[in-house]
Amino acid sequence: MRIFKYLFMASLVALTTNMSIAAEPADIVFTNADIRTMDKANPQAQAVAIADNKITYVGDNAGAKAFIGKETRVINAHGHLMVPGFIETHLHLLVSAAAISGVISTQQDNADDVARKVAEYAKTHPGKSTIFGTGVAATLLTSGKATRQVLDKAAPDRGVVLLDETNHNAWVNSKALELAGITKDTKDVPGGTYAKDKSGELTGIVQGSPAHIPVIIGAKAVEPETLVAALPKMLEILTSLGYTGAIDMGFPLNTEAGYQALIDMDKEGKLPIRVSLAYMFNTQKLGNKVLASIKEFSQRYKSEHVWLDTLKIIGDGVTENYKAYMYEPYLDKKTSGAMNVGTEFTRKAAIKAADMGFNVTVHCVGDRCNGTMLDIYEEIRAKGNNKSILSTTHSWWVRPQDRQRWAKANVIAQTSGIWMFYKPQYVPSLGEERNNTEQFPVRAWQDSGAVIAQGTDYPATEGGLMGLNPFNNIYMLMTRQLAPPLIGTVAKKEKPLPPVDQVLTIDEALRAATANGAIMFGKFDEVGSITKGKKADMIVLSDNLYKIDVEDIPNTTVLLTMMDGKITYAEPSIAATGPLADPKIKYSWQD
Repeated sequence: MRIFKYLFMASLVALTTNMSIAAEPADIVFTNADIRTMDKANPQAQAVAIADNKITYVGDNAGAKAFIGKETRVINAHGHLMVPGFIETHLHLLVSAAAISGVISTQQDNADDVARKVAEYAKTHPGKSTIFGTGVAATLLTSGKATRQVLDKAAPDRGVVLLDETNHNAWVNSKALELAGITKDTKDVPGGTYAKDKSGELTGIVQGSPAHIPVIIGAKAVEPETLVAALPKMLEILTSLGYTGAIDMGFPLNTEAGYQALIDMDKEGKLPIRVSLAYMFNTQKLGNKVLASIKEFSQRYKSEHVWLDTLKIIGDGVTENYKAYMYEPYLDKKTSGAMNVGTEFTRKAAIKAADMGFNVTVHCVGDRCNGTMLDIYEEIRAKGNNKSILSTTHSWWVRPQDRQRWAKANVIAQTSGIWMFYKPQYVPSLGEERNNTEQFPVRAWQDSGAVIAQGTDYPATEGGLMGLNPFNNIYMLMTRQLAPPLIGTVAKKEKPLPPVDQVLTIDEALRAATANGAIMFGKFDEVGSITKGKKADMIVLSDNLYKIDVEDIPNTTVLLTMMDGKITYAEPSIAATGPLADPKIKYSWQD
């Protein structure tokens, strides 16, 4: 009798629920989808209903009927995979906008290739007083073939500033150095070097952002109006790739103009993603300024879809310029790297920001930078602060004995799948043991219970826009091999990156790109899973990542992106004005 009573009551509840909701039909109902919700309590569904900007139903097709009214738009997904929108947890949004409007190089371009691109760009952009570019191979900058004289010939009357794929090194010409006031007598700065040849003359290679950012500013390589004008195009690219949110990890360049542009776009209803702003510094002088103004900025730069709640510190440099902070010295150079602003300044800044209620994230490539930040974060947690979201970005080189510490201290391991491929050039610098044991221990993080958040660091990433592609990143999180579209453009295909067991499953990789991004976002109560009551941020994919061969994952595309209940992108076969504008338009996957 108890069983029958329970079934009756359950049926009654379901009936009354459907009756009450039927009076308020949904705006859109997706049916016949393979929905992977990233909601552990309800991991899979067939249908989802959206009213205004909220999810009102997640379940099977039969239950969705109660939400369909006369004006409801019903979209038959015909079995296509639907997941929460991707959240890019490490994007330099403002610099990205500048990057796509400048010279774009690949890691396979030699010095002559780059110079040719600069010359062509100069010819087609006569109004540009200084030429800016990205994507130059870091190895080219250390080859001796990338000199200021090469760029002088390509653009003799204008400054040229080109960032490598790490964004931590620059190749510049004589005019850019002149405009920035950099001479052979200019002293190096902590975390930055102005490279010189044997005769003491500047080579045109500038290592470390504390050194190259003054050149970018002095040469006026990225003007505010250029950045603002290119933002809409960059946002269009993001939505086409399925991104509904991003953490802008900052760049000390046109910061206020960029922030204001995002706020203005949001207030005009033209911002198609949610943006969390991280206020960044890479020198002690800038650090003091940031700490003094972060509270004011968090109040000034705030709108419905934009907020500033994070302090970003550039902890160390990168392996390529020997500025990644390591426990043991590099084998081919007498240095172990260092913390850019010093360990104690980093510690005090992180603690102060956390005490003020802000989140803290720190760029850490080297194993000692990661270890140092875990020490500092453990101190913050020991003081009783369990609210601030603490994270290391990149989290590249990690000693085996440190792998479990992220989970224990409730620290997010933000990392980039696109960087997870074998680079033989690291062996001479770090040796076989470190190379084979320390890189990106994602399996250990996952098994220990740590939150892994996927972010590409674009434009400081491999393969340019191909590196921003979430499906390439998911593939590499699962294989530790270069995604097929990047072979030949970024590097030759090599063996898998050791340790080869440090891989994720498709569900874990998707979670890193969606739900875990929302956790790092600080908005998991609103987005990151397809759950009743949350905001309607979701995407439909061309292929079912759970059913296709791993090798086919990079071929996947986004058919539809929805943010806040609005369709922000639909594949090109759909009218550019937006599918909701004309209900007669059919999607390519519909009958």
